Amino acid sequence: MVGGISVILLKFMKSTTYRFEHPEQPRSLSGISKDRFRLRRHKPQNHVKPTSRQSGRGLPLQWLMQEIQTLYPQPFRRRLRRTACGALAGLLISTGAWSAAPASTPPDVNPAITEFRVAWQRVASGQPDQPDPAALQALAIYPYLVAARLSRDLAGPAPADTDARVSAFLTDYAGEPVTHPLAANWLDSLGQRQAWPEFLAHFDAARATPRLECQRFAALLATGATNGLSQAITKAYLTGQDRPDCAPAFDWLKAQGALPTATIEARAQLALEARNVPLARTLAQALPDAAATRIQRWAALVSSPVDTLRDVIAHPQRDWPYAGLTAGFSRLVRSDTDTAVALYPQLLKTRRFTPAQARPFTRLLALGLAWDRKPLALQYFDALGPVTDDPAVQEWRIRSALWAADWTRAQRWIAALPPQLAHDPQWRYWQARVAAARGKQAVATPIYTALANGNGYYALLASWRLGRPVTPHPTPLADQPELDAGLDAVAGIQRARELYLADLASQADVEWRTALASVTPDQRQQAVWLAHRWGWYLQSIATAARQGIFDAYAVLYPRPYRAEVKRAAQASRLPTDWIYAVTRQESLYNAQAVSSANALGLMQLLPATARAVAQRNQLPIPAGRADLFDPATNLLLGATHLRELLDRENGSFIVTLAGYNAGPRAAQRWLPPAPMAADIWIENVPYNETRRYIQRILWHTAIFGWEASGKGQNMAPFLKPVAAPQAAGDADA
Repeated sequence: MVGGISVILLKFMKSTTYRFEHPEQPRSLSGISKDRFRLRRHKPQNHVKPTSRQSGRGLPLQWLMQEIQTLYPQPFRRRLRRTACGALAGLLISTGAWSAAPASTPPDVNPAITEFRVAWQRVASGQPDQPDPAALQALAIYPYLVAARLSRDLAGPAPADTDARVSAFLTDYAGEPVTHPLAANWLDSLGQRQAWPEFLAHFDAARATPRLECQRFAALLATGATNGLSQAITKAYLTGQDRPDCAPAFDWLKAQGALPTATIEARAQLALEARNVPLARTLAQALPDAAATRIQRWAALVSSPVDTLRDVIAHPQRDWPYAGLTAGFSRLVRSDTDTAVALYPQLLKTRRFTPAQARPFTRLLALGLAWDRKPLALQYFDALGPVTDDPAVQEWRIRSALWAADWTRAQRWIAALPPQLAHDPQWRYWQARVAAARGKQAVATPIYTALANGNGYYALLASWRLGRPVTPHPTPLADQPELDAGLDAVAGIQRARELYLADLASQADVEWRTALASVTPDQRQQAVWLAHRWGWYLQSIATAARQGIFDAYAVLYPRPYRAEVKRAAQASRLPTDWIYAVTRQESLYNAQAVSSANALGLMQLLPATARAVAQRNQLPIPAGRADLFDPATNLLLGATHLRELLDRENGSFIVTLAGYNAGPRAAQRWLPPAPMAADIWIENVPYNETRRYIQRILWHTAIFGWEASGKGQNMAPFLKPVAAPQAAGDADA
C-alpha cells in the first residue's frame, strides 16, 4: 500500500511540474535573453564533455517557461516506488509543492493557508486527516486538498469505495486544472484493478501518459475491441525507450503475426539512436542472424567506439552498418579528438567512402576539434567546402577562426552566413569585430554604434569596444493598478495566489497560465505587475517573457532579500549587483528552487558544496535542505563560494562564472595558453548553457549597476583578457 501511495502522489505532483532544459548542460535556471529566448525544447547543437559537476546539476523544477511537461527520470521514479510514506513528503518538498521552510511566504498570510499547508503535510506523510476548519474549507484551493486525499485513498486497501467520490469530484470540477492529476491517478488505479469498462469510459487521449496508453491497450484487448488496434500498438512499439507496461500488448502483436523482423530491427535502431544499448541487444535476440549482427555491431560501436573502430579498420571485409559507424565516430570525437584524428583517414580509406559518405565524419571531426579549441579544426572545416544548411558548422567554424585569430577565414565565413543568422546581433557584432581586427575601423564603428543603441550582451560588447559605458535602453511596461481588481476577481488568479502562498508553485503556475489565457491583452500585461507585487518574481518574469516583454527593467529586475544580500555582500566582499545578477540567473529569486540534481535555493547550491564552503570559511554548516531554503544562509554560502572561485581565477569575473556554472575544472580546462580577448574566449566556451550563462550574467550585472546608480556601466574590468595562470601579457586584438 505504501508503494502505491508513492506512485499516486508522485503522479499527482508530476502532472503539474515543468522543467526548462538548455542544450548540453542543464544546471541552472537560465535568465531570459530577448534575442535567444525560445519557448520550445532545445536540441543539442554542439558537443559536451561533461564533468562530474556539470552532469550532476539540473535546472530548478519550478522553472515555468518550458511549455512542455516533462517527467522525472525513470530511476528516480523507481526509487520513489521503493520508499515509505516519509518519502512522499520529501517528494512534495523537492518539487516545490510543499516546503517545511516557506521562506517566501509573507508574514501576513491568511491563517487558513497555514492550516492548508499543515493538512497537506499530513496527506504527504500518511497521517490521519483531522476535521477541516470552516476557514480552510472556504479557501479557493480547498479542492486541491480534497483531490490529494482522494489520490491517497485510491492507493488504499479499498479503492473501489473511493471511485464514486472521485467521479463526483471530477464532475463537480470538470475542466479545472485541479482535476488533471486526479483523473490520471484514477485511471491508473482502474487499470491496475482491471476495471476496464470504467477505464475506457473515462480515458482521455489528450492527457494520456505512456503508462495509461499501455493500460488502454490492455483494456481494449480484454474487452475484445481489437479493430485497428495492431496499428496503434505498432506505433507505440516503435520507440527507443523501454515500455514494460506495454509488454502484454506487444506480445499480442507478435502473436497476431503483426510484428515483422523489419519492425523489430527498426525499434532496435531507435534504441541505439537513443543510446539504449541494453534494449537494442535484447531486441537483437529476436532477429535473424544477419539483422542481429548489424544491431550487435552498431551497439559495439556505440558502447566501445575506440576498440570497435580499430576492429572496423582491421577487418575491411566485414559489413558494418553505416549509421553505426557515424554513431561510433561521434562518440569517439566527444571523448578523444586526438584518437579520432588518427583513425579518421584510415576509416575513410578502408571503408572506401564516397565524398558524400565521408562528409558526416569530416563534419563530426571539425566540430569536435572546434569544441576542444584546436586549430586543426580549421583544416577540416575547409574540407567541408560551402555549407548552406548547417548552423552548427556555420557558427563553430567562425568561432574556431576567432580562437585562432584567423581573421581572413572569420570574415569569409561570416559573409557566408544565411540572412537569418547574419542579421542576428551576435554575428553583426562579430562582423564588426573582425573588420576592426583587419584594420577596417570605418566598417566596424557604425555597426558597433547601432548595436550599442540596443540591449543585450552584444550591445554590451559593442559599447565596450567603442570605449563607452553600457547604458541599457528600457521599454517601460505601464503599471495600471486599476486593472488589478479585474484580475483579482478571476477565480483562477485567486487560486494561483493561494497556491503560491501555500508553496504549491507548480500547481499555481498551471492555474495562473490557464486563467491568463482568457483575459484581455491589457490584463495579461498587467499580470506582470500583479505577480511582481505578490513577490512572485519568477512568475512575473515568465509572464512577461511569454508576451515578448524583455526590456521593462523596472519590473523584471527587482531586488528582493535586500538585508540578506547586503550581509552576504559584506561577508564575501562582493558587490550586491553581482549577487543579484547570479541569483536572478540561477533561480529567478525563487528561494524554494530545487534542481533535478538537488541543487537548492536562491543560488542553487548542492548540499555537499554548501557544507564544504561553510567548513572552509568557518561558517555555520547547513544541517539540511531547510537551511539552504533560507535566503540568508543560501546567499551567504553562495556569495562565499563565488568569492572563492574569484580568488582562484585571479579576479577574472567571466572565468569565475564559468566555474560556478560548469565547475572549476571545466573552466580551467578551457583557459587558453596565451592571453586571449574576453569576448573571443566567451564565444568559444563549448557548453552552450555555460556560454549563455556568462553572457546573461554580464548583462544582468550591467542592468543592476545602471539601476542602482542611474549611470552607464564601465564593463571593461569585467572583460579583461583571459589566460591560464602562468600566462601573462595583454590580448586586445
